[in-house]
Amino acid sequence: MNQGKNMINNHQGIIVYFLSPHVSDSTSLFSYLQDELSIEIQSIALETLGFVESQSQQYIVLVDTQFSESKLFELQTHPFLKQAIATALFNAPTHPNLTLLTQWYQLSGYFYQHECFSEISNGIKAILNGHNCLPKPLLVTLFQHWQVISRQNNNIVVKAKLSLTHRELEILNHLQVGQSNLDIADNLFVSEHTIKSHLYRIFKKINVDNRRQAINWAQLYL
Repeated sequence: MNQGKNMINNHQGIIVYFLSPHVSDSTSLFSYLQDELSIEIQSIALETLGFVESQSQQYIVLVDTQFSESKLFELQTHPFLKQAIATALFNAPTHPNLTLLTQWYQLSGYFYQHECFSEISNGIKAILNGHNCLPKPLLVTLFQHWQVISRQNNNIVVKAKLSLTHRELEILNHLQVGQSNLDIADNLFVSEHTIKSHLYRIFKKINVDNRRQAINWAQLYL
């Protein structure tokens, strides 16, 4: 245990954020990690993410997969998670949503529901030391999944990307960082109605039905 603590002495400036929909259910794990890691760990709620979003200090985010799947898809594009030096999922299912994982930004750890606290703690220590802690079977599955997607979509995606104008690509970039239509309009010095018109054309070109799907498409292919 002492050896593990010495390994992370050089990471005292890093914060580990603990994000769970059921904080009371995760209290034991949170307390264990506080004792084992000897660095600052903070439990945060969804509604407080915006308040820590602009901080300059380096941090890692541990995300409980007991959030709903739709909420997890929202979280993986949240600026707070995208700015983290690493993210990890815990309470994770054995058979995950592969589309979600292939898009998850800076994913460095995946801890199954059955894993004990010590395994999670050791994994986080490894992440703090710059290692990837994704299970090998999961990496193989993700690679195979990505190959299938790549083969199926290659021609379609190339055509869609070539059809997008410079302005449409700009708008997709703004979407990826979570900006609203009004935010994008202000940044590009156009009306909100113009942005809505652009989005309608973008959705048709890349064959998606809504904003969330457009963001996912952009993250995969741009």
